[in-house]
Amino acid sequence: MADRFGTILGDVDRDGLGWIALDDGTRVRFGNTSCEVLPVAGLRVRVPAVVAGWRGVLKATKVFPAEALPPGEREPTWDEVAARHATWSDVANVTLVPALTARPPIIPSMPAELAPWFAELEATLPTVVALGWPRPAATAFSPAVTDDFAHGSVAFLDEATWPACAVCARPFELCLQLSAAALAPWVPGRGGLVAMFCFHCGVAQPEAAAVAYVRFVRGDHAVRRPPVTETASSSPLRSTQPLTLAAPSRRAPSTMWYRYRSATVPDTGSAAVFGFAETLADEDDCVAAVEDWLDATARGGGDLVGGAPSWDQADATPSCAHGEMRQLCQYGGGQFLDGMLHVFVCTSGCPDVRHVAEF
Repeated sequence: MADRFGTILGDVDRDGLGWIALDDGTRVRFGNTSCEVLPVAGLRVRVPAVVAGWRGVLKATKVFPAEALPPGEREPTWDEVAARHATWSDVANVTLVPALTARPPIIPSMPAELAPWFAELEATLPTVVALGWPRPAATAFSPAVTDDFAHGSVAFLDEATWPACAVCARPFELCLQLSAAALAPWVPGRGGLVAMFCFHCGVAQPEAAAVAYVRFVRGDHAVRRPPVTETASSSPLRSTQPLTLAAPSRRAPSTMWYRYRSATVPDTGSAAVFGFAETLADEDDCVAAVEDWLDATARGGGDLVGGAPSWDQADATPSCAHGEMRQLCQYGGGQFLDGMLHVFVCTSGCPDVRHVAEF
């Protein structure tokens, strides 16, 4: 097996475990005992082999420092990278543009390193609507088809039967239901959206159609889930929780979105900056300044309608017959560990709706 190269993401945790983002977009786990180099954030490393670990999570068997550049070559400077890459990213091509007026974005003072791409960054900040639910959790809420809500045992469906997992036949657990009114600015005429998931089967096969029920619905029938007493999600079973929709705002994608996306579009400025395309001679200070700015402008991920996906492991954007699909919403709700349920739609008239779950 050929060696693979990547970058260590963050510091190792208290158990001596960390993550490596490989240059092909894959994310793998590693432990201190596998390292032949001091593992520090941002370090370029070489991984000879990857195997499946606990729950199928990929892990590196050994981690070595990446080799030096060939004789006669040098790392490009920041100015040289900016001159080679006129476009910062393709975020405008992969996010939805709703019929909403978003409040002006809160843009911190931009570092000089981003000056070549400032106009593009400002113009292409995606519009999002943040979803919130009560803290502490609501104890009694009876939803209507016009409501937006999460969890619970009631959903508004086009059939009078609660759907079940095609693998284990257990009733799906409700993640969230968004009303037709909430989605009209994003996907006019499609109705509301219901998203359900089987956490018993979905951890092992998170993108399989059989383990999820994600549909646009009219909501003709108020359907109650058959009684259940246990869940395999990372959240306890909860009663129905009302969702609130914040005012539309504009947010930059997360640093990790750019990092993972760079494996798909390596000819952009963001791909060069975040390490999958080339390494910069003056990387440390420049990249740190850009990451700080992006983190401040993104203001975290969270439960959203619209925006770029807050990927935890890799860019897993699905495609239909018309090309890459666009994220309609992402939802964690405490049910997906550190990950999210992402819902994607086609903008070319295709009825396809796809999900991607990360844990």
